[in-house]
Amino acid sequence: MSWWESPPAPEGQAQTGTYIPPGEEVPGEGMPSTGSIALLGDSTVACRYLPPANRPENHLLVRLRRAFPERRFEVQNLAGEGESPAGDLRSGRLERIFAAVPQMHLAFLGYNLRETEPDGFQEYLEAVEACCGALRQQYPGITVIVETGIWVHHPSHFVGDSHAHAAPLYDRVKAWAVETGYPVVDVFQKMQAEAGKGNWDLRVRGLPTPDQTVIDDTFDQFFGEEPLFFANIHPNSRCLALIADWEVAMLKLLARK
Repeated sequence: MSWWESPPAPEGQAQTGTYIPPGEEVPGEGMPSTGSIALLGDSTVACRYLPPANRPENHLLVRLRRAFPERRFEVQNLAGEGESPAGDLRSGRLERIFAAVPQMHLAFLGYNLRETEPDGFQEYLEAVEACCGALRQQYPGITVIVETGIWVHHPSHFVGDSHAHAAPLYDRVKAWAVETGYPVVDVFQKMQAEAGKGNWDLRVRGLPTPDQTVIDDTFDQFFGEEPLFFANIHPNSRCLALIADWEVAMLKLLARK
């Protein structure tokens, strides 16, 4: 049984902290949950440098309420700071998530690719495969959607084009996922397409530490000649809004099948 066909879960609390304009009716608020959705991945999914209302789970939940007003969803962001798929497996973090989360209908799995050497990439791909298999085993009937990464973490961020390093590797991730039967949201290529259209404002600025992360463009004029200021790979709220749109588009496609 797919996530879309699952019967309503018992009445429960909706995700807290969701921003809805005052006085606006929330579609499906009085209905039982019909889908428990998890976001899994690394710090590019956790996004704890942003206020709660701007994080991925809220972007997705608000759009789900508009796209499927007859249903009610719970969205949990279970991503870890600085984690990799292999790290989540070795540390037992994935097992701790399983112990704490009794029900999961659908999961978006998005770990950013940090290693461009063949051995490192092979470990990455095998770990992603293992995480997907563990989710299927723990939650029978779950739909796991694989997402390609935000951006490759490579020194060429600072001096050149990282797309040449990342694109063929993410193509291999997509090929594996399609062959294995996992739907794919190709965040990497979609972000490249946005940049090609002139929408370059997709990432936060500054260094990837909480006290040096600038979440908007208000300091750009002062650091235009400093490449490191623009090398942070983490998405800003505009980027997360696009990703949520792409995720909802995938869910609409799956719902029609």
